[in-house]
Amino acid sequence: MPIISVVIPVYNVEKYLKRCIESVLRQTFHNFELILVDDGSSDKSGSICDEYASLDTRIKVLHKANGGVSNARNDGIDIATGKYLMFVDSDDYIKENMLETLVNKNPEDADMIISSIRMVCKNDTYEYVMKDGMHTPDKLLTEYCFEAFPKICLCGPWCKLYKTSLIKENCIKFDSNLSLGEDTAFNMLYVAKCKKIITISDIFYFYMRDNENSLFSKFRDNYYKDQKAVYELCDEVARELNCPDNAINALKNDYIKKMVYNLPQAVITADKSVCIGYMKKLSQDSLFVDNIELFKNRKSIFFLSLLIKNGRYGFVYNVLKMKYSLKELK
Repeated sequence: MPIISVVIPVYNVEKYLKRCIESVLRQTFHNFELILVDDGSSDKSGSICDEYASLDTRIKVLHKANGGVSNARNDGIDIATGKYLMFVDSDDYIKENMLETLVNKNPEDADMIISSIRMVCKNDTYEYVMKDGMHTPDKLLTEYCFEAFPKICLCGPWCKLYKTSLIKENCIKFDSNLSLGEDTAFNMLYVAKCKKIITISDIFYFYMRDNENSLFSKFRDNYYKDQKAVYELCDEVARELNCPDNAINALKNDYIKKMVYNLPQAVITADKSVCIGYMKKLSQDSLFVDNIELFKNRKSIFFLSLLIKNGRYGFVYNVLKMKYSLKELK
């Protein structure tokens, strides 16, 4: 039985897929299986998977009809046989000693290991570094609420070792009804079942934002629904783990700020009707309406929030549209 199952969901990434697969095959730790889930690719991605499988018996390929990344990851979980499970996105890659180091960093058989990541964009790179330490789930989630470490390292499914048995015994799945935040939801459900979690400062995962097909910067009209659902799940888990009230309050405040600070992205990348629909949902959200005072030290945002609360959606849209149109002209 392999020690680690590495699951890679694959969909129309022929330009990046070989880089990803080869980074796994170059690992200094050899006792793993690589599960490539071809999620109905229409380019050469499926044949690239088959090509590598013919060269290395550790590779399993599953071809399926397109069902989205959550379903692809879930299908990978179903056929995984390793003691530990790791997810890698098909346009990313990992350092050659990642598997070996994570296994060696776990002498006490913790339920989860989280490493640090480097985000590589077209014009810059950013490092998100965890602190070395051992955590109980309530401590980890409390630190998450207070942003004591980079949230991106916990929210994503990558840069981690999970225990396969813990996932399967508790029927933890990626929610295919979510197209945003499904990985955060998965991790929260998993953390709730853990006893010990290790975080390490080493950077092993390279999160690539050079994929021109990425939806990373585009506003989606399901943003409100999905983010609200993920927040409510995080709040529920935090309360179940008896996180302190100030941490739960910090989680709520972060949710409210995120929803408001996302408005410029909506105005820049979405249609007016979508933006106004988003503002209308905000005005009906009691968390937003009852906590506008959060923005009292940022007068312009506070003023716009009051206008949204009072249904002046078109005015807010026009103000923001003008502001960011002028920036583009400059």
